[in-house]
Amino acid sequence: TEGNGQHHDLATQGHTDKIFDMVDQLEQRTNDIVDQQQYAITREAVHRRTAESTNSKVMMWSVVEVAVLVFLSAFQVYYLKSYFEVKQIV
Repeated sequence: TEGNGQHHDLATQGHTDKIFDMVDQLEQRTNDIVDQQQYAITREAVHRRTAESTNSKVMMWSVVEVAVLVFLSAFQVYYLKSYFEVKQIV
């Protein structure tokens, strides 16, 4: 607009400086969010590997436990069978 023969700009240097400051703040906040997301992704991956490792160890321990129980059961059957077996003297 013109008033008294002077031309006033719609956007002054102060306005553009404020906008640039806001853009810089938004960029910083966006970078912070990206960093937090990357940290969360990395942390989730570490926890997933730990959980999978723990699950595989539990599975192996269960297999060993079952094998030991089967072996002990077979040994007890054999031992009790031989204990109660009647021995004949020829």
